[in-house]
Amino acid sequence: MKYRSVVLSVLVLTVIVMVFGACSRLDQANTQLPIYNSPVITSVKDVVEHYYKDKASADRAYVGREVVFTGIEVEQVQSYFLTDQRFWDIQSEHLEIRSASDYYITADILKFIPRDPVYLSEIVPGSIVDIIGTCRGMEDGIVVLDNCWIIRIGGAVYELGPGY
Repeated sequence: MKYRSVVLSVLVLTVIVMVFGACSRLDQANTQLPIYNSPVITSVKDVVEHYYKDKASADRAYVGREVVFTGIEVEQVQSYFLTDQRFWDIQSEHLEIRSASDYYITADILKFIPRDPVYLSEIVPGSIVDIIGTCRGMEDGIVVLDNCWIIRIGGAVYELGPGY
């Protein structure tokens, strides 16, 4: 008799634990998973038009998000390839350290700041690139994207060959 009551108690406790465990799993199944913003895939033309039409709306659409551009023709390149990001300024005759934001490429009113200046080593005006970067918004009339991955896919190269 005593053995029977112990087994029955264990059986009842097991059923109670299973019921509560199933209920907690149902609660977990109904919780919403976090939603992360997927990258915005667009063109330079679309971003420029959006900012000209409605800056506030464009900021809501792009700022803080990763933006993907494909087949961009580079208009301007600002890069200095010396060790430790040092640049010898001929006019003032001193060595100055440049910050990463001093290295960039432009297309229309967009300025792309690379994750690492070495991404610009094979890029010249006329190069065709794909870019993924985080939009900071419009600053002084220029849409700035930083932390950019920049990949040269074609177009112009250095006369002495890429990587020279």
